[in-house]
Amino acid sequence: RAMFTMMNNARLNVGLQGVQIAEGATQKAVGYALERVQSARAGSPNKESVRIVDHPDVRRMLLRMKAQTQAARALVYYAAGQVDRAGLGDTAAKNRLEVVTPP
Repeated sequence: RAMFTMMNNARLNVGLQGVQIAEGATQKAVGYALERVQSARAGSPNKESVRIVDHPDVRRMLLRMKAQTQAARALVYYAAGQVDRAGLGDTAAKNRLEVVTPP
């Protein structure tokens, strides 16, 4: 039983580390996209070079990174809340926790 508790806590910690790494990567990518100037915007009659964040596909990729990072953060927070509730004896929370941290 103690080993399963330790493994579930380790899974949550690994998930939290993943969120931290994803957040750092997202922040670096946004910073780079705001600085880097390259080519004209696709379909624009103006041929001046623009920041790559102004390119639609780059903006889409950055928004996807941000959305996935926020979703992972929400899942980690939810799981941590279920750990707390399960520790107080809430059996429904324990069942929900087993769904998000499978054995």
